[in-house]
Amino acid sequence: GFFFFLSFAFPSNARASSSFEKERKMSWFGPAQPPQGGGFNPNEELRRRQIESLYRMHRAREVVPNQTYEVNPSELPLTLRIYLPPAFPQMAPVITVSPHQRHRLLDEKMQVHHPSLQGWYPNAVLAQCVADVINDFRREAPQPMQGNPYAPPSSGSSFAPPFTQPSQPFGQGLPPVSTPNFGGGGAAAAGGGGMQFASPRFEVPPLPPILPEIKEMSTEQLQRLSDDVAVFGEFFRGLEQVKLVSRRADQLHQENIEIAQKTLELEPRISELKRMLAEAYEMLSKLRSDYDERSKYQREMAKQYSPQAVMDALRIAMRDAEDASEDLATKFREGELDVDNFVKQFMVQKKLYHIRRVKAEQLAKNPF
Repeated sequence: GFFFFLSFAFPSNARASSSFEKERKMSWFGPAQPPQGGGFNPNEELRRRQIESLYRMHRAREVVPNQTYEVNPSELPLTLRIYLPPAFPQMAPVITVSPHQRHRLLDEKMQVHHPSLQGWYPNAVLAQCVADVINDFRREAPQPMQGNPYAPPSSGSSFAPPFTQPSQPFGQGLPPVSTPNFGGGGAAAAGGGGMQFASPRFEVPPLPPILPEIKEMSTEQLQRLSDDVAVFGEFFRGLEQVKLVSRRADQLHQENIEIAQKTLELEPRISELKRMLAEAYEMLSKLRSDYDERSKYQREMAKQYSPQAVMDALRIAMRDAEDASEDLATKFREGELDVDNFVKQFMVQKKLYHIRRVKAEQLAKNPF
């Protein structure tokens, strides 16, 4: 906003010469020789330049001279109607939409409630506010509504949407410029297990409609200020508002240096924590590998000693013991074994068979 104001205050050499040719010694902020019929009104000059920016940036169409203008955004099936109240630019403009649309930025009267309008201040750029509204509509397209109870009147009739007096002074609705701050006073506080952040508020200094330093200058002084870059730079840096912003910038720069120093002081601790983390991760990898091997072995053992596997093994062992006893009986019948050896070996095999059979029956009744 401040640089936009300066662009109004100091036009190019060609425009300045043309202005002098047409207006004859009239300065930017007041006539060198007051014209007949009243003095120079700075608000009217700002209003005129705001309207010119609307023409240049959006090709606006004038509906009511010096009051109401229309803009037809490309790729959007709607029309923005911009009403400039009598106190504009001290008072925010009123923007409405037609035809009737449904959107989060619109109320039931199709009036636009955009942050750029709610935070309006005298040196804001009207064309940029309109561009912000259009960009939001392009990102999130409004939805058409049936009927249009708030349709704009036909051309030729005056259109003045209702507007309300702002509830707070201009500039207070603007979002503050905040920077991260460690602890109090911009320094980093590492105590208590971590850094603590605060967000100091930085209010942009208010700008008057007319700079008193320029208002008292003559036409020659203003011409020199416009032509000589070095003179303009010296004048610009001497403004109280610029000094305030510069001091705040230096303060923020110093706070950033303190934050960087605290960060460098914490670097050894961070490196140590990184090393500990790497060691813990390596140990975790080893434990994970050992766990996987043991889990695999446990699954194999569980599969090998499952109730069904044990039952199958007992049945096979029962058949082996029974086959061995049958072989002994065959050898005894064929005379290959005497009575004593046959009885001794046969009793062992039969006993083993019956033990395994009992175990199989018990396992079938009560599986583990």
